[in-house]
Amino acid sequence: MLALFSLTEVPLVRSVSFDPDVLVKVSGADRIGGLRSVNVREVDVLHDLRPAQAEAVMEAVGAMLKDSLARRVCLWLAAVDSVDLPRLQELFGEALVVAGPLCPVPEQWRLRLPDAVELVPIAVNPSTLMRLKLAGTDVEQAWARRHLEGLDSARLSGADLRVLRDGGVDLLERSGLYRTLHSPVFWAYTVVMAYSLCRALPVLWVPHFHGNIWALWGIDVVTAVPYTWGVVTLVAGRTWRWRLTGLIVTLVTLMAPYVYFWSHGRGYPPIVDVIIGVLIAGAVLLEVGRWLRDRRVAAAVRAAR
Repeated sequence: MLALFSLTEVPLVRSVSFDPDVLVKVSGADRIGGLRSVNVREVDVLHDLRPAQAEAVMEAVGAMLKDSLARRVCLWLAAVDSVDLPRLQELFGEALVVAGPLCPVPEQWRLRLPDAVELVPIAVNPSTLMRLKLAGTDVEQAWARRHLEGLDSARLSGADLRVLRDGGVDLLERSGLYRTLHSPVFWAYTVVMAYSLCRALPVLWVPHFHGNIWALWGIDVVTAVPYTWGVVTLVAGRTWRWRLTGLIVTLVTLMAPYVYFWSHGRGYPPIVDVIIGVLIAGAVLLEVGRWLRDRRVAAAVRAAR
């Protein structure tokens, strides 16, 4: 369960040993457990690099690059014949990184690579490859523009979108509103923000509250943005320091309207103490779960079966 939907579900990772630190660095992820299988792609087309096949291989790579950018795939993995490594490095440049130790050819790969003696694990970040090609020679730029033509910009990161536009790629442009509505981050913020803005409403039915309902709601409005940021950062922050900051901001902004409520009436709701306790305990359990997941995934990535 700890490794569910993780990198360990990629078939190649079960056969070949990879260095988890290299995969984190290449992908740009914050941790190995944060790499989901949907963001990783196994690249089989690199197995045949005979001169007669090189052009066909790069055509397939171009199609995969377009699809990967559209789907926000951040990591390509492959295990190739060690003899082909210099040729691959020539084609991919700095985007290609050796991602593990040399290993013998697995038995189930004998038909796929009948002449190979040793395999070398490699990793490529599609975004890095795109940037290198658009900044490369005229031939490389033309290759990138041709294969990325018509790329849907709906789910592209802002940084990738700027690079593609600056590189002269003819994209399927989407409006800012369309891109926003297709962003899971936007909907996460929207849900938490809606809850935050409505926290004061139950006070309307509390008979012992003598304060100003508009003042209480004003506190809700003022704290809504930092509260929303705190909750999202608590769950999805890239480092434990950011997640701790998110927890602190969440607790402070959660308590603010209830402090006003307590100072202007009786019947301070005990559920607030319960919520605060749940938040703190949840944050601790979340960090422990992340740590255990990282250890489990890293061990599985290193140990080929």
